[in-house]
Amino acid sequence: AVEGERYVQALIERRRAAAAFLPQFSFSLAGFARESAGSGDPKRGVDFPLDGNFRLDPVSDSWEVDRVEAAVRTRGHLLHALQDDLLLDVGRTLVETVRAERRADTLRASIVIQEARVDDTRGRVEAEVLRPFDLVLAESRTAAARVDLVDAETDVATGRALLAFLTGIEIGARPLSDALAVPDDLPALAPLVARAGEERPEVLAAVGLVDEAAARVEIAYGGWWPKISADLTVFLDKRSTPDTLDWTGLLEVTQPLFRAGLIEADVRTAVSQLRASRAAHALTLRSVRHDVERAHARFAADARRLTELRVRLTAAKSAQDLADGLWQVGLATNLERLTAQDDLLAV
Repeated sequence: AVEGERYVQALIERRRAAAAFLPQFSFSLAGFARESAGSGDPKRGVDFPLDGNFRLDPVSDSWEVDRVEAAVRTRGHLLHALQDDLLLDVGRTLVETVRAERRADTLRASIVIQEARVDDTRGRVEAEVLRPFDLVLAESRTAAARVDLVDAETDVATGRALLAFLTGIEIGARPLSDALAVPDDLPALAPLVARAGEERPEVLAAVGLVDEAAARVEIAYGGWWPKISADLTVFLDKRSTPDTLDWTGLLEVTQPLFRAGLIEADVRTAVSQLRASRAAHALTLRSVRHDVERAHARFAADARRLTELRVRLTAAKSAQDLADGLWQVGLATNLERLTAQDDLLAV
């Protein structure tokens, strides 16, 4: 909303720059009083003049219009860039929150199983089938799972609070979904980089800033050119002397003579700002390219990692089932069973 208001202000500035080419009119009352000169003229009265004035710096004003046009485009692109950043922040927070919720659900289910195993182990220890060490180890693993559950629930609470902050909507306990259509094939890197360099709003905003700076250079150069001003007064009713005067006009053309140092300083400053804007544009392009290349590499790595994680998950489930079966018949230790369970939770 704040950036949107700045965009609106840029639109207003564009209209203000366009208004510089329009004459300004005002209506006023002019009262007068004077000593009598014996000529029969009135001593006091009121004139009703309609005043109009026109001020124009032909070169600078025309380039000022171009500058505010570039400023409007820049503000629009900055608004879109801010929108993209906000959507990405919401998306990241949503995924992390859903991930924490699923981890918490997994830990709750695991704790129920581990507590049952602790009770089973305690009975076996009392029957002198297992050692007390096995009971202590089982209780320790259960307590560690409870600590992990506290951390996961904390992540869920903070994630939901952050979502409410980012969206301005009370999330509460409403269910969250991270459904996202992921392409099966990873697009080529070069077209993605080229498209980002042409369409990313922060790049377009940087281009707009360069255009603004270039217009400021021309505005500064316009200080060498003459300025035009015109004033026109039309009397709707005139009581003062001479009462036969209907209108007056004045046209001025002003040429700066002894402002060379100031104008040159303005030009040098504007040129320096232009170079800085071009450097910022180059930096933005490199930053965008870096973002795309990093995201492309991470996406490819995540795809390969997901494939291996599926294999690991299948193996961990099989290992846990095997360890439970061997433990039931006395061919595996409780430590081996708990290790298999930890491996499954880690996946």
